[in-house]
Amino acid sequence: MKRRLREYADRVRARWVYGRGWDQELFREGRWPSRFDLDSVINDRPVALVRVCGHAAVLNTKALELSGLLNSRDPDVVRDERGEPTGVVVERTLDRVRELINESYTVSDYEDFILSAMRYAASLGVTTIGFVSVNLRSLQALVNLESKLGALPIRVRVYLNPEDHGVNVIDLLRQLGVRRGFGSEYLRINGIKVIADGSLGARTAWLSRPYNDEPGNSGRLNYDKDTLLRIARESDEAGLQLAIHGIGDATIDLILDIYEGLGGTSRLRHRIEHASVLREDLIRRIGRLGAVVAVQPHFVVSDWWVIDRVGVERARYVYPFRTLVNAGARVGFSTDAPVEPLNPFETVYAAVTRGAMRTLSC
Repeated sequence: MKRRLREYADRVRARWVYGRGWDQELFREGRWPSRFDLDSVINDRPVALVRVCGHAAVLNTKALELSGLLNSRDPDVVRDERGEPTGVVVERTLDRVRELINESYTVSDYEDFILSAMRYAASLGVTTIGFVSVNLRSLQALVNLESKLGALPIRVRVYLNPEDHGVNVIDLLRQLGVRRGFGSEYLRINGIKVIADGSLGARTAWLSRPYNDEPGNSGRLNYDKDTLLRIARESDEAGLQLAIHGIGDATIDLILDIYEGLGGTSRLRHRIEHASVLREDLIRRIGRLGAVVAVQPHFVVSDWWVIDRVGVERARYVYPFRTLVNAGARVGFSTDAPVEPLNPFETVYAAVTRGAMRTLSC
C-alpha cells in the first residue's frame, strides 16, 4: 500500500491524495494501517485511503488536522490504547471527510470521473447501472453530460443521499414534483439510498449478538431509529423508492419494522441492500413481506473471513440466496462496485459456485 501511495503521489499533484481498496485481512502484517504508515510516505498533503468496503478509511496526520479530527473526541475516530487517534475513521465521520474532499472537485471534474466510469461499464457489456449515494454535484454533472452528449453511454438510475451539505434532498425533490422514474430513458431519478449500518469487514454492521472475533462489539446504526423512520416516511410520501443498506441482522430487523409500518414495499418496491447476516425468522419475515432484496454474490468470495467474524452458527445464514428465493423474497443481483468487480460474469460465477472453483473465475 505504501509503495502504491508513493508511486501515485510522485506523478499526481492533487490537493488531496485519495484512494480506495485496501483490506487489512490481506496485508502480510495482519493489521490495520495507521496514520504513521501514511506519514512516512506523505506528510505535506492530506491523504485519505478508503477500505474496500467503503465504511472505514485511514488518514494521514495532515488529513486529520484539516478535517478537525486530530483532537476530536468523535467516537468514529479510532484510538489506540493511549487514546491517540490511529488515523482510522469510520461511518458518518468518514462521510464528512468525503464531503471535504468532494468540495475540492469542480462539476467539470465530476463530469470527467462519471464519463470515464460509464465508458468502463459499457466496455464490460453493462448497459444500465444503479448509481447510489449520489450527491447533488454528481447529479448536476450527469444532467450536464446528457445535455452535452445527447445520450449517455449507458442508462443511469439515480439514488440520491437523503441530505447533502445541509440540504434536505427528499424535501427538495418533493417540492419539485420529482418522483420515482422521473427523467429520460438514459437518466432517471429512482429514489433515496440510506446507509443504515456499516460492514462486516470493518465490524461496524449492527448485529443482534456481538462479533465472534471482537466480543465487546456488536456494531451500530449510522442513524438513530427516529431519524431512519423519518427519512423512510418522507421518501415514501414523496413517491421515491427506498434502498436501505442493511448488513447486520439487527439492522434488517429494524428495516423490516419500518417497511411494515409504511404498509409494505409493493407500491414503490422499497429495497433492502445486502441483507447479509440473517436469521431464520428474518428470512420468513422478508418472504411474507415480499420485500425486494439486492444481494451481492461476490461477497461470498471476498468475505472469506466471515466465519471468524460471526462464528459457525451464524455463518450458515450469511448470504443465503436460494433460501431467500424459496421463502418468497424478490431477489436481485448487484455487483456493489467498486466494492466488488463490476464484471457481471464474476457475479454470476460467485452466485453459481460460491467460490468453490476459484481457478475458473472469469
